[in-house]
Amino acid sequence: MKSNWIFKPSSRKKWTFGDTSFSLELSSGWLQDKNANHSITLIKDIEPKGVIVIDLFTNDNDQLPDMDSVFKANKIEPEIIKHYQINDWLIYEYDQTTKEGFFSRNYKFAKINILIYFTYIGEQDKKALQDVKKIAHSLQQEPYDKMENLPPFEKDFAASLVGKSIIAGYKHKKPDGKIVKFEQRHGVIIRVSEKEGIVIKPPKGKDTFTLPPN
Repeated sequence: MKSNWIFKPSSRKKWTFGDTSFSLELSSGWLQDKNANHSITLIKDIEPKGVIVIDLFTNDNDQLPDMDSVFKANKIEPEIIKHYQINDWLIYEYDQTTKEGFFSRNYKFAKINILIYFTYIGEQDKKALQDVKKIAHSLQQEPYDKMENLPPFEKDFAASLVGKSIIAGYKHKKPDGKIVKFEQRHGVIIRVSEKEGIVIKPPKGKDTFTLPPN
């Protein structure tokens, strides 16, 4: 396994998936698994015999993952799962012992198209179990400001867009993330500015609509 040491001092680390940023309080000694292609995977060895693993996943389904299918596929009995909610996160907590006799403590945080798995596998070490719970419950989230990291507005490129046709797709969502309506609009770009955005005139009617300048 090719891994890199990434977290030396104890600190809060931040990631962004979709329109949400979230952060965790992590101590020193964490590794990031560079072989993980479909998730961010963080690993920390616990002495004398154990490991904490954090997996962060995202997808583009715009719906809550089917956790029942996840548990069924992993042969986890529903009666051992403690299920509760904090804000808009659904949390599944359970203990599980492997065939080899190792103990496993799991926290799975799920929300619209984001999953975060916290797992400890090893001996029944009270401190290690407390560490997993502490990390899991240190999770904080906030809306991601996509405008923060945008490149500078390019006037020449913006001017080249004027007169071109465009089709824009919209997803209308409820506060819980559920999509209630899809919409498409089209028209001709009549002007572009950093302040006003991309102004589009539909083929019929006088009302224009705009898209963000990014």
